[in-house]
Amino acid sequence: MKKNYTLGLIALLFLTIKSNAQIIAVGDYNEYAICADNTLQAWGSGQFGALGNGGVVPSSTPVQVNSLTGVIAVTAGNLHALALKNDSTVWSWGFNQYGELGDGTTNDSNVPIQVTSLSGIVAISARNKFSMALKSDGTVWVWGYCAGGQLGDGTNNNSSVPVQVPSLTGIIAISAGDLHCLALKNDSTIWSWGRDVEGQLGDGTNNNSYIPVPVSSLTGVVSIAGGFSYSMALKSDGSVWAWGIYTNTGQGNITSLNVPTQINSLTGTVAIACFNQSLALKNDGTVRTWGSNYYGQFANGTFQNSSTSPVLTNFTNVSKIAAGLKNPLVLKNDGTLWTAGFGGSFALGNGSGFGTDSHVPSQVIGNCQMIVTTTIETVEELTPSIFPNPTSGQFIIALQTDNAIISVTDILGQQILKTQATQKTTNLQLDNNGVYIVYVTTKQGTTAQKLIVNH
Repeated sequence: MKKNYTLGLIALLFLTIKSNAQIIAVGDYNEYAICADNTLQAWGSGQFGALGNGGVVPSSTPVQVNSLTGVIAVTAGNLHALALKNDSTVWSWGFNQYGELGDGTTNDSNVPIQVTSLSGIVAISARNKFSMALKSDGTVWVWGYCAGGQLGDGTNNNSSVPVQVPSLTGIIAISAGDLHCLALKNDSTIWSWGRDVEGQLGDGTNNNSYIPVPVSSLTGVVSIAGGFSYSMALKSDGSVWAWGIYTNTGQGNITSLNVPTQINSLTGTVAIACFNQSLALKNDGTVRTWGSNYYGQFANGTFQNSSTSPVLTNFTNVSKIAAGLKNPLVLKNDGTLWTAGFGGSFALGNGSGFGTDSHVPSQVIGNCQMIVTTTIETVEELTPSIFPNPTSGQFIIALQTDNAIISVTDILGQQILKTQATQKTTNLQLDNNGVYIVYVTTKQGTTAQKLIVNH
C-alpha cells in the first residue's frame, strides 16, 4: 500500500541555484527579504497592507513583517505576498479582491494569514492577483484571479481557496507569469497554461489554454521564470531560452515568439528572473539584463531599453536575483541588498523620498542580516541528476565529477547512508518507502535534492 509523506524543513532548504530558493522577492511596488533568523522584512508602498506589518502606509526602509518566523521562501504578486514556513504552511497578506490570499474570502489583510487547506508545500509563486503552490507530492495548486485560465482547472472562474491543477504530476518547480503559469517536471520538460496572446505558453500557438500544455521542444531545463507576457528557461548547460512578447525575448525581433528561442549571447548563466525586465546571473557574479529600462532599472547609468540583446548591469558579486515591475533586487555575497529603478513607491529601500528614481545600483539600508550563498561555477557542474525519481528503491546519481561525497537522510535529518563517489555514476538503493534528501558534496559546494521512494 502506498503511503503519503510530507516533505519537511530539510527538503525545503534546496541549496543549489537550480532550486533558486526565494529569499528575496519584488512585487509591483514592494520588496521582500528573508533574514538569517528566518524572519521577513518588507519595504515599499504598503498599499492594501502589502508590507504585512499591520499598516497600509509606505516605508522607504525595511520593516518587519508581523508574527512570521521560520520563513524559508517568499514571493510577491503585484500587491500581495506569500511566505512559506519551515512547517510547509503558506501565509499571505495584502490585496485580496480576487481571492489571491487563499483564505476563502476577498478581504484584504495587512498582517499574514494562513492559506486555507494547504500543507506539505515546498515552493510558492505569485504574480498578477493570483498565487501558486507546489506540494511535496508533485501536484500544483493555484488560487485567485483566473481571467486567462491561469488556475488551470479548465475554467476561467476565480477561486478564493486553492484548487488543484488536474493531470499535473511529477512537478519540481513552478513560476507565475502575469496571467500565465509555468511548471517544470522531473523529466526536465515544461508545462504552461493561461493567457497566450503573445505566445508566452510556448506551444507554437497564440491560444489561451485553461489546462496545462507542453512547451515545444525544450528539454534539459533546470529553472523557469514567468514574466509579463513572456517566459524564460535556464538549461543545465547554462544557456537561456525565451518566448512570448518580442520586447523581452532578447532577440531583437519585431514579432513575438510562440516557441522557445535561445538567447545566443548568454552563456555561463546560473539563475534567471523576469517580469517587465529580464535578469540573468552569470557564474562570475555579474548580472545581464534586457527589456524595459524606463526607470533606470538596468542599473547601468542609462535609461535606454534593450530588446536586441542582454546588457551588463553594474551589479557585481551577486548571489541571488529577483525581478519586478519596475525594480530588480539582488543579494550580494557580502549580505547586502541592492536595487535600482523606480523610486515612486519607496521601493528602493534607501530612505529616499517619493519619486526618487535611480539608474545606478542603490543599496537598501537598515535591512537585517541576510542568508548568504556563494555563486557557483556553472549549473551543470553543481547539479547532479537523480533518476528515476520517484523510485521503487534503486536509483542512480549522475555527476559531472568523479569525486564526491553522497549522503542520504530522512525528512527528520537522520542519516540513512553515506558513501564516497569515485565515478560519475553511482548506483544506490533504499529499502523503505519515504521522502529522503540526497546531499552531494563536491569541490564546488553541496546540493540537496528530494528523492521519493515508493515500492
